[in-house]
Amino acid sequence: MPNAGLATGHGMDASTRAMKVYLLSHRANDLVPGGGEIVGIFTTAEKARQAIAAFKQGWGFQVSPELFEIDGYELDLDTLPGARCGNEN
Repeated sequence: MPNAGLATGHGMDASTRAMKVYLLSHRANDLVPGGGEIVGIFTTAEKARQAIAAFKQGWGFQVSPELFEIDGYELDLDTLPGARCGNEN
């Protein structure tokens, strides 16, 4: 069975919904695409925002605090139409 055990995003109910994590990163500047670093991975967007508040106080991020980004990702989610994650039996 393709995608056995994976949440596909189609027709999911609350019991099968994939867990979401939030990646917090900071870009070095606006001129360098991808030029930055991952600051942390959090279980909620609120925890990522709290980390931003703490990091703005130090670690060199106070120079460009507007360059923090939070991106949410669902785990165990097959997002490519027709793709398989390679775990079928």
